[in-house]
Amino acid sequence: GCCTQRDAPMSPRSSLSRLLGFLSPYRGLVSIAVAVTLLASVAALAVPWFGRSALDRVAATRAAADVNHAFLVLGVLWLIAAALNFTRDVLSSYLGHRVLTDLRQKVIFHALQLPVPYFDRARLGDLMSRLTTDSEQLRRTMTEDPIRAVGDLAMVIGGAVLLLTLDWRLTTALLAVGLAVPAGHRWLSPQLRSLNRTTLDAASSMLSRTGEALSNLRLVKSFGRERHEGSIAATALESV
Repeated sequence: GCCTQRDAPMSPRSSLSRLLGFLSPYRGLVSIAVAVTLLASVAALAVPWFGRSALDRVAATRAAADVNHAFLVLGVLWLIAAALNFTRDVLSSYLGHRVLTDLRQKVIFHALQLPVPYFDRARLGDLMSRLTTDSEQLRRTMTEDPIRAVGDLAMVIGGAVLLLTLDWRLTTALLAVGLAVPAGHRWLSPQLRSLNRTTLDAASSMLSRTGEALSNLRLVKSFGRERHEGSIAATALESV
C-alpha cells in the first residue's frame, strides 16, 4: 500500500519498461545521438585503416608529398572524430537532462498526491535521495551510458574486423582476453549494485536525520543538543 515505509519492489522488466517510457518523447533525438555516435566510431576506425595504407605508400615512394598528404588526411580524420564525439556528448547531456526533468516532475507530482500518513512513516531522506542521487544515476543509465555503449560496441566490432585483416593470430588472442572481461564484470556487477544501494540508503538516513534536526533547530538549541545531533550526522557520514 501507499502508506508503507518503503515502496514495494517492482520487477526489473516492469521498471525498465516504465523508465524507457520517459525516452518516448525524444525518439528523434535518441536516433540522432546514436547516428552521430556511429559516425564518430567510423571516423576513429578510419584513422588506423588509412594510416596503414599511407605508411605503405610512404615506405614505397619516400616522397615528401605523400607524407604531407598522409598527415593532412589523418589530422582531418582526428578532427572529424573529435567533433562528432563532442556533438554526441552535447546531445546525450541535453537528452539526459530533459529526461531527468520529466522524471523529477513526475516524482514530485506523485509525492504531492500521497496521503499524509505516508510521510508520517516514510523517511524524507528517501524522497530527497530519489530526487537527487537516484535520479542523477538514472540519467546516466538511461541516456549517456547506452549511447556510449553503442559507440563502444561499434569500435569493438570494427576494431576486430580491422585487426583480423592485419593479423588474425594476434586478434584471436585479444578476443580470448576480451571474453574473460564480461565474465568478470557479470560476477562483480551484483556486488557493486548491492554496495551502491547500501551507500544510498546510508546517505538517505543521514539526509533525513539532518533535515529533521534543521527543521527543529529551535528545539535542538533549547535543549543544548547541537553536539549530539552533530555527532549523529558525523557517524552517518562516516557510514556513507
